[in-house]
Amino acid sequence: MTPHLGQLFELRVVKTDNSEEVGRFTLPQILVPNFKVFIPGFDLNNNYNIDFYADHNGNGSYNAPPVDHAWRLTFNSSTGDWTENFSHNTNFTDIQWPGATSVAGNQLQLVNFSLDQNYPNPFNPTTKISWQSPVSSWQTLKVYDILGNEVATLVDEEKPAGSYEVVFDASSLSSGNYFYKLSAGGLNFTRKMTLIK
Repeated sequence: MTPHLGQLFELRVVKTDNSEEVGRFTLPQILVPNFKVFIPGFDLNNNYNIDFYADHNGNGSYNAPPVDHAWRLTFNSSTGDWTENFSHNTNFTDIQWPGATSVAGNQLQLVNFSLDQNYPNPFNPTTKISWQSPVSSWQTLKVYDILGNEVATLVDEEKPAGSYEVVFDASSLSSGNYFYKLSAGGLNFTRKMTLIK
């Protein structure tokens, strides 16, 4: 991703049969040319699209190629875990990335679920995780270690539309990378965080 260093990067995984979003990852800035993204939650024997883009024009949101550079990879989860290696190319695809918010008058209205990057990150031992929900739904927020093992459940309840924040205390965990996953309204969002002790 060398041509896109410093740019916003977003990726989401979607089931091809019903367009259900399994997970989403946002990187505010690409800092290194080679990096890994981990999205848990695949079902066996399903077909998925991996849609991702780099914000080439720097406006903070998706625009169809060639304004932004976007790609789609496909795979079947017949064996469970899946690894996809990608090298930058110019085979761009309009992935129809869904928007996050809209403005009506002077009021900001939530139109999609979103999961923010935890703050601070890296952290020791506590960090704040916030998210937005445009509708009432059952919501779960869980934390996983690098191997995909669940290490904490922070939220598991019905919540009305709104913005939320929880504090995650990782005092009992070892230093390392962790992933937090929000499941809400049939969608899944995942982000990475780093605990340094």
